[in-house]
Amino acid sequence: MAKDPVQHAEAEEELAPGSLWEATAAAVARARASGALEPLTTRVETVVEAGIPFSVRVLAGMERKIARTREQRRTRRNPFLPHEPDLFVGGLSATHQILLNKYNVLDPHLLLVTRRFARQEAALDAADFAAALRGLAEFPSLVFYNGGRASGSSQAHKHLQLVALPLAEGDEPIPLAPRFRPGDAAAARELPFRNATASCPDDDAEAALRVYRELLRETGVATAGDPRPYNLLLARGWMTMIPRSHGTWRGVPANALAYAGTLFARGEEQLGWIREAGPLHLLRETGLPW
Repeated sequence: MAKDPVQHAEAEEELAPGSLWEATAAAVARARASGALEPLTTRVETVVEAGIPFSVRVLAGMERKIARTREQRRTRRNPFLPHEPDLFVGGLSATHQILLNKYNVLDPHLLLVTRRFARQEAALDAADFAAALRGLAEFPSLVFYNGGRASGSSQAHKHLQLVALPLAEGDEPIPLAPRFRPGDAAAARELPFRNATASCPDDDAEAALRVYRELLRETGVATAGDPRPYNLLLARGWMTMIPRSHGTWRGVPANALAYAGTLFARGEEQLGWIREAGPLHLLRETGLPW
């Protein structure tokens, strides 16, 4: 008899504090050996605008990911429940587990997935922030969330994502971070898209949840039901929220990493469009105006 996926997920052991980096390395080695991990080949170009060194990763092999995502949507298959065994890193908490991103560009790229199904459009809760803060405490990293299809989300099952820092070569681990100043409305308006940043504790999930809810209200994302589409960036000490209007610009994908300063181009033509229009134009067109 096949195992119930929820029961199987709940049986996964939790990682000991301080062991995530080692567990990730072991999982990556295993997934590469089995072929479960299918990294996307890229080369990196730097496009500087307004003094911000955007990292543009020119992708090859996106057809595999696009085809797989379309098939999952057609069949309504959930890739996280049950998950591929060789993509499993470990249990993070009673409510969340960690998987490798199958089609990773950044290395490592981890998914903080709810053990039971929850909708990606739903608001984050204290358990989500407990998982995110636990991940951030393990090694220098950035947690991000794509809330809704117009934010660049491609899966229906609720998950945050964690990537190691730095995002690219250079002096700033997160290229746009110097522009995100907690509580500084004037600094926020220097960027051509609506955004808000607040200080956030590193070790208090309930306090982080309160900060998140305040940003929902401040940016106009909050509604009586599910939040409007948005991206969330969470690093040690701060949280930034960006309301979203579109998931792509001229076919160029834009998720939360775009607002951290890392863009993805599906070939030379899209790279040319980004260079010509400027990365900030893309962020303005896929975000919301002031």
